[in-house]
Amino acid sequence: MIMHLTFDNLVEEIKSLSTEEKEELEFLLEKFLLDECREEIYKNYRKSLQEFSVSISLKVC
Repeated sequence: MIMHLTFDNLVEEIKSLSTEEKEELEFLLEKFLLDECREEIYKNYRKSLQEFSVSISLKVC
């Protein structure tokens, strides 16, 4: 059964976790945020390469 939690319910559930579980959750959240940031940086890098490539090919013609 899938349980639908509101944000408030989630916060209350987190409050009831042990210190160790909260620390693990903190570690996981930091990892997820870093992964998202890395993905965004990579997307921007790819977009910049593409724009640079188009810019170079327009100058050559």
